Amino acid sequence: MITVKEYRGHIRNWEELCERLGIDLSLSREEREKEILIKAYQTWGYEMADHMYGMFAFALWDDEEKKLFCLRDQFGIKPFYYSLFNDNFIFSSETKAIL
Repeated sequence: MITVKEYRGHIRNWEELCERLGIDLSLSREEREKEILIKAYQTWGYEMADHMYGMFAFALWDDEEKKLFCLRDQFGIKPFYYSLFNDNFIFSSETKAIL
């Protein structure tokens, strides 16, 4: 199972991705974009960024593989902050969430 742990941004080519990935266009933007992230990861894995345009930063947890996959947009418009604190990996697209 893949879960979205953190997501901030906007995927500009969402209509094209919904068509390619079989996602319902009537979902709310938040639900739709989370579904895009999950299905894009399942379809293209680490190359999913090659198919997405916009400004975004996110973290996905792959429960089967026990892996955390983090990605930000190609131009770095949306920030992605992270830190190790007491052996815990903390991440967010906003510094106030880490502090």
